[in-house]
Amino acid sequence: GGYCGLEPTTVVDMSGDEIQLLRQGLGASDAFA
Repeated sequence: GGYCGLEPTTVVDMSGDEIQLLRQGLGASDAFA
């Protein structure tokens, strides 16, 4: 981790069989759609 500003980041869960977008934030999530 580290400082990433005040805006929330994108959180993706890859622990199961399907990828789940848990939170949309600053990071691009198009690759996980």
